[in-house]
Amino acid sequence: MHKPTALSPVEAYEAIQRILNIRDGVSWTHHARDRAAQRHFTADDVLHVLRRGRVQPNPEWNEKFSDWVYTVNGVDCDGIALAVVIAIEPEWTRITLITGKDTND
Repeated sequence: MHKPTALSPVEAYEAIQRILNIRDGVSWTHHARDRAAQRHFTADDVLHVLRRGRVQPNPEWNEKFSDWVYTVNGVDCDGIALAVVIAIEPEWTRITLITGKDTND
């Protein structure tokens, strides 16, 4: 499979906003659900970060799933720092939440 070009931080942010504006296009991995319970963040917290956070440069290629993984840093609904790690499907119709973490992890 041909590795697509990664989105720039601006392109990734625009794609995220487009997906969030069309419909609730965020799915969670089992790992993300486990981390949410451990680290006490909610779906609202994730959406808050995705809407207002900053996409970090240098996404990582995930060979297993053949997609780029982006980190978005922001704060949750309570103002606590939270980074979410996501994959954006090539058609930009779905965001997959891989995990959430403290920004100093």
